[in-house]
Amino acid sequence: MSLIANKFLKHLEEDKDKFFFYTFDQKLNGHQCLDLIREIELFLKKNSIQTVAISAKNSIFWPIFYVAAKLASKDIFIFDPNLPSTDANIAIDKYYIDCIFLDLNLENGFDESALTIHKSNAGKRYLSGQSHDILFTSGTTAEPKGVVISEQSYLHVASTLVNKLNQLSSDFELLSMPFYHSFGLTRLRASLLTGNSSFISDGLKKFPEIYSFSKSHSFTGLSFVPSAIEIIKGLLRSKAKDFASKIRYIEIGSSSISDESRKWLREYFIDSNVIHHYGMTECSRAFIRDRGAKDNFDIDDSWLGNPLDGCDFKILDNPEEGELLLKGKNLFSGYLQTKLNQEKMHDGWLKTGDVCKVHNGKVFLMGRTDNQINIGGEKIQAEKVELIIESLIPVKGCICFGVDDSILGSKLLALISISKAGDQKNIADFRITLNQVFAEYPSFYKPSSIIFIDEIPLTHNGKKTRNAQTLLGFQK
Repeated sequence: MSLIANKFLKHLEEDKDKFFFYTFDQKLNGHQCLDLIREIELFLKKNSIQTVAISAKNSIFWPIFYVAAKLASKDIFIFDPNLPSTDANIAIDKYYIDCIFLDLNLENGFDESALTIHKSNAGKRYLSGQSHDILFTSGTTAEPKGVVISEQSYLHVASTLVNKLNQLSSDFELLSMPFYHSFGLTRLRASLLTGNSSFISDGLKKFPEIYSFSKSHSFTGLSFVPSAIEIIKGLLRSKAKDFASKIRYIEIGSSSISDESRKWLREYFIDSNVIHHYGMTECSRAFIRDRGAKDNFDIDDSWLGNPLDGCDFKILDNPEEGELLLKGKNLFSGYLQTKLNQEKMHDGWLKTGDVCKVHNGKVFLMGRTDNQINIGGEKIQAEKVELIIESLIPVKGCICFGVDDSILGSKLLALISISKAGDQKNIADFRITLNQVFAEYPSFYKPSSIIFIDEIPLTHNGKKTRNAQTLLGFQK
């Protein structure tokens, strides 16, 4: 039994005339949600469907399929809409997926004939016991990981967030994060648990229209990745205070936030409960830090925050600095791929791949284990060099990596995107500034080579493409 799905059904029964989901041109009230959920639930039970796959392109009907599947099925595979069809077909056969929902359009009702049921899989289950969500997404890797998350795990995290943000059934949240992403999916689960209304958007590409919509339907909750702050700042400008005045809570994803953005949050969202989390698909949230008016500018911004209730951590093989390991109620059940379970689990602890240090009981993020560069025996963290360079005003972005060097073994190469890079005077002035900045650091921190590019290559979910050297023809 799915506690979140049943809790949401109770909200629908108690307030059938309330509109729970909105887009620019559609909205669904309790009556409509109940009818659609019950129709899909009946279809799934009638056909003995225990394992469902949903293509997770944000839509007003996505929560309907999700709740119905939670009520009738055991395991739900959540497919990144960018997942190649070959990977989807492999998953259907290998993991006994009975049915897949690709077109999440219920505007004209639920059409059973448009669905393919894999009869050979009926009654079979790859997993056993309690129900699970399986995030079958590739993230920044080339191969889907198949992260298995139990009902207890995501219920624990969603409940913790609801309490932390004081989320209420009267709230109206902008859900713009993709539902195949652990961040966006957990925000949806929190809304289902609370029974608040939600505006479902496919990202913030239409933020001007979203802002216009908010003038007649005031948002009280927001969630976004840190890079979205710059988009919102640039589009709102003088309208920021008006937009922020109704916002009760904001949750921000796990990337770092610049000082300028933090000051902006503090200035405009002074009455909002703003939290910034550290986490990943396998643990959703592990640490939470207060932001906005509660932000402490005296603490290094690499501080992860306070551990989530029920989350334990330790540093691998070293009590002070090394790879961060996590364990607790928020942790996933494992991977579908046995090889990954062997590689990324250590005596029941998840190896995060993040290099952290502990100082005065606080955990600080240093970088990634796979982004360390060995230069003449010194281990350089690529992220640290990137943060130094990205702190300079003309820089739009930077990626650092090691390339072969006959003397030192590796040397540091930086790809840098700056404003007006085509102007040779700007480049010359920037090189002088760079030399001055790195004069304060050990010599091996300064990149041996710099290449100026127009834009930093990003993955489809907005992260730096760490195999940029391969794309650009460089050797490690």
